[in-house]
Amino acid sequence: MAYKFLITSAGLGTRLGPYSKHKNKALITLGTRPAISFIISKIPTNIQIVLALGYKGDILKTTINALHPNRDIKFVYVDKFEGCGSGLGYTMLQCESFLRCPFIYIPNDTIIEEEDFIFNPEEYGNWIGSYIKKSGDEVNPQQYRCIENNTNKILPKGIFSKSIYIGLCGIRDYKEFWISMKNDKAILDGESFGLNNLRINSVKNFSNWLDTGNLISLEKAEKKMVNPRYNILPKENEAIWINENIVLKYHDDKKFIHDRVKRLNFVDKNLFPSVSMLCENIYSYKKVEGEVFSKKINSKKVKVLLDLMQNNVWNKVSKKTNSYYEKIIKSFYKDKTIERVKTYEIRFEVKDKNRIINGVDCNPILKNIQKIDWNKILSEVKMANFHGDFHNENIIYNEKNNKFTLIDWRQNFGNEEYEFGDVYYDLAKFLHGLIVSHKQVIENHFTVEDLTEEKSIIDINQSLILNDSRLYFYEWLKIKNYNIQFIEFLTALIFVNISPLHHYPYSKFLYYLGQLMLEKNIANWKK
Repeated sequence: MAYKFLITSAGLGTRLGPYSKHKNKALITLGTRPAISFIISKIPTNIQIVLALGYKGDILKTTINALHPNRDIKFVYVDKFEGCGSGLGYTMLQCESFLRCPFIYIPNDTIIEEEDFIFNPEEYGNWIGSYIKKSGDEVNPQQYRCIENNTNKILPKGIFSKSIYIGLCGIRDYKEFWISMKNDKAILDGESFGLNNLRINSVKNFSNWLDTGNLISLEKAEKKMVNPRYNILPKENEAIWINENIVLKYHDDKKFIHDRVKRLNFVDKNLFPSVSMLCENIYSYKKVEGEVFSKKINSKKVKVLLDLMQNNVWNKVSKKTNSYYEKIIKSFYKDKTIERVKTYEIRFEVKDKNRIINGVDCNPILKNIQKIDWNKILSEVKMANFHGDFHNENIIYNEKNNKFTLIDWRQNFGNEEYEFGDVYYDLAKFLHGLIVSHKQVIENHFTVEDLTEEKSIIDINQSLILNDSRLYFYEWLKIKNYNIQFIEFLTALIFVNISPLHHYPYSKFLYYLGQLMLEKNIANWKK
């Protein structure tokens, strides 16, 4: 009788706060993949997986099937995954009919880095996985159940030993296990209740264990699993996942995904990938060969890219006047900025206020926004075909054939406007990437420090290549007669607008940088 694998992923994952608000915690991104993808990749391909679904289960199922299309997975939907009567024990019992055989159990927040962590329970008997607490490590035993050394019993939380139970176990005596799991106490205690009613043959120690089930341990896992090929910054409500030759884009807003796909009807097909909708929250496309442009950028390649955009994208200008787009433009620049400032204030429980940043006395952002002559802004806008998030990390460059591919395009420019957007917004996004590179953010090569309640300093390390590219970018803008002051103004708004979407303290750095750039630039746009 072949053994199977059980993975439970039904619960809300409330210990992860905002990370699980928009998606099942199994889909929290580590490097370039969801956490659960690393678990599935470790399981032998000939072993069937039984996977319990609940909270946002359809999205989880779609993602797994897309990233692991050739795996034998039986999905089990759990009716009660929150509230009275729910619990890990209840979730496991919903899978019993598919697990009348020896099986290995692993929760969706346990990642084992060891190459050999599969111990067939038919061969090794009933076993439990442990991590031996080391002096000075970050593992807090109070957050976990521990294992009693003499009896191999799993102890209640609060009773400590050096051997921490990591939720991974092998069960040979499955009949006895399922009988004991029908006890009411097992609903909340989960598999540990059933294990304590079995004879445990061995404890398997794992030194390379990562836990993604709480915020502290998740941060450690995120740092450990960074993929050096990609500079993807985490966002709470969206994600990019890559596995072998497929890329998935997830967003919690269904209209966001719908509009992303719809916009491809209005762009140059030679510059954008071909996309398929997988569900209302996910689209996919074949991974583009090449590297993100941030890894290949130099002034010569910047010229080739900008000329390509000028000749094939930005030259397709709308025939309608800017006055026709007035409502859309003001909503996109003014109203969105006001909304994002308020979002930032709520999320981080702060107030938009006067602040001295790097020695410059800066007005509150909203005060400066009200000073702006928006008719001046309207006169500068150039509505044409556009990308919408024209950033170095959203451009793939294939050096072999000198080809650029644009990914992660903006879904619209204001409500229901898919074909045209402001070319200056694209140029400002490009400048954003030359000022703040994702690589420097991921490597924590930026600083933000509050010296007092109203005085702060910010800084970010930069490479010579980026500085040279920025100098060339400005030369190119002058040759093409673009308004550099307007681009810098929009870049300031961009930093403010994206600040509440990112993790702390990067969010604060972006907010202060936007406030500083806006203060320096505001004189050009006052009423």
